[in-house]
Amino acid sequence: MSQSGDEGTGVRIANCRKLRGLTQRGLAMKANVAYGTLTKVESGHSMAQPAVLAAIARALSVNVTQLTGQPYLAELRDERLEELIEPLRIALDSYDLGPNDDAAPRPVAEIESEVFDHCKDIRAGLLGRVATSLPGLLEELSAVVAAHDADTVAWRSLAQAYRCVYDVASKWGYRDLAVVALDRMGWAGGHGGDPLVEPLRRYHRSLEYLRSGQYRHAGRLLDSAVVLAENAPPGRERSAVVGQAHLAGSINAARAGDGSQSEDHLSVAQEVADQVGEVPRIYWLGFGPTNLAVHRVAALIERSLYDDAIRTAAEVTIPSDWHATRAAHHFMDLGRAHAWLGQEDKSLAALRKARGLAPQQTRFHPTTRDTIEHLLETRRRAPESLANYARWVGM
Repeated sequence: MSQSGDEGTGVRIANCRKLRGLTQRGLAMKANVAYGTLTKVESGHSMAQPAVLAAIARALSVNVTQLTGQPYLAELRDERLEELIEPLRIALDSYDLGPNDDAAPRPVAEIESEVFDHCKDIRAGLLGRVATSLPGLLEELSAVVAAHDADTVAWRSLAQAYRCVYDVASKWGYRDLAVVALDRMGWAGGHGGDPLVEPLRRYHRSLEYLRSGQYRHAGRLLDSAVVLAENAPPGRERSAVVGQAHLAGSINAARAGDGSQSEDHLSVAQEVADQVGEVPRIYWLGFGPTNLAVHRVAALIERSLYDDAIRTAAEVTIPSDWHATRAAHHFMDLGRAHAWLGQEDKSLAALRKARGLAPQQTRFHPTTRDTIEHLLETRRRAPESLANYARWVGM
């Protein structure tokens, strides 16, 4: 398992390159990355764009998280969050063991309500609170569905609970755990009879491949998610899943260097959003005009159109009751864009907004660390505000 230590992404790339016996020019050629870009990334003088980082990881035959240093164990221990991971692993592995004789599950309606609260807390960025109680909740739900007369509500609640595990694991950098959680989600969703759980699972699976730069496979998963969702009964639920898949498609295409396809996905998502409006709690996707707007900004950033992204972001109004984690991600993206343009103060201001909205997600996200590392490198003497933020992140 990776540990963050004091190394930055550039140092990790250089170390891994040397272990592979590659020169900088050799790695640049193998990854199809400009030599000057690679040298600047390794020296810490430039941030690695996600697409560049993914290309380097593929060339080195490693996972992207090995280069970003995730999960950041020292900082997770600092907040006593790492100790919550092992109980989640055991809970995921116990899915087929049947009921625990010591467990007396509550009524299904009561458990369903708690799952709803967990989904709400995750969108508010309260990841530690959710991770603390998820193992016991999964044990209860496993006992309920082990009964032969388990209804669809119990199975669907279990699928949502597994999705919560995915959210926690993914945001804290435990990609292996996130993948297992998605498998469990599909298993429970199949028993629950909800036709939208599988396309939703494929949407989340695509995000894992998008992060690792496997854009073709991510695109195939998103295409299949759209087809499956469109075969579900008509309604806002189906529209939200279809629209969200197209938003992910816009980021995937942008990162793959296909700006035209990215715009096509955004156009389809725009049509869906115009029809259904804001649907924040349907499958907790937060689909609607606001999510479309922040994805449009993110797609421009992925295409390195930073000025256009910042101008577009100036027109975005984020509701005060919108998902804190998605809003925080938006400000992390803006922090990265401002940093690329040399606007250090605006970059730090955006990152501070992200921290205020969802501190755990922001602290453990590689975008935050790469941006702060870049800001530190560009300043001969870091102002106290930047130094304090860097210490909070763990740098």
